[in-house]
Amino acid sequence: MADFPDPNFFIGLGSSVVAFFLGGLATWKMLSKKLSVLFAKEKECLTDADIGNPDFAKHRIIHENITILRAEVDADRVEVGQFHNGGKFLDGTPMKKFSISHETCGPGISFEYQNLQSVQATIFPDLIELIKMDAPTIYLTSSLPDQSSVKTYNRSKGIEAFSVLPMRKQGLIIGFVKVEWNSLSALPEYETDFSVSFRDYRSFVQLELNRKG
Repeated sequence: MADFPDPNFFIGLGSSVVAFFLGGLATWKMLSKKLSVLFAKEKECLTDADIGNPDFAKHRIIHENITILRAEVDADRVEVGQFHNGGKFLDGTPMKKFSISHETCGPGISFEYQNLQSVQATIFPDLIELIKMDAPTIYLTSSLPDQSSVKTYNRSKGIEAFSVLPMRKQGLIIGFVKVEWNSLSALPEYETDFSVSFRDYRSFVQLELNRKG
């Protein structure tokens, strides 16, 4: 006669499944509530003309996507940078610059976009190289070389870890999305899951930036 598992095994298994489902549901509800408050506060500062403007709607979608990304990976700051021309040097060489066009920060975290306008790309050569790699790797500030300009900047802003991905248009790198953490204890437990989320939201932002209107 075949031996059947103890009935308590199925009871325990069922309880575990229910607990897992309820835990995931609770996490999603908490995230949704958090985002609703964030977006509600933002909307209070807008006029009907702003909300109805097609160009503004485009940038609002970008802001919402990076805010959701920040909340999902428990980051302190997410920035969108865009490359642009910035005049020429005396020898005729064009200046390549970038500016932060969108930024979302957690409670108590300073906005830095106003300090990162028309930044010469040559000041951050190591950041440019990381952008070109197109890898959603989480880098620790402490592990960067002492001569790294990114390390110097990160330390001045209390950034302990970061990740960066490029944005492209017809194969040309037109900008980047950078995720920052001010505490190592907040880093994602599973870097593979983070990589998938980061690539997805980068694609959403890239799609909106490339969309006309």
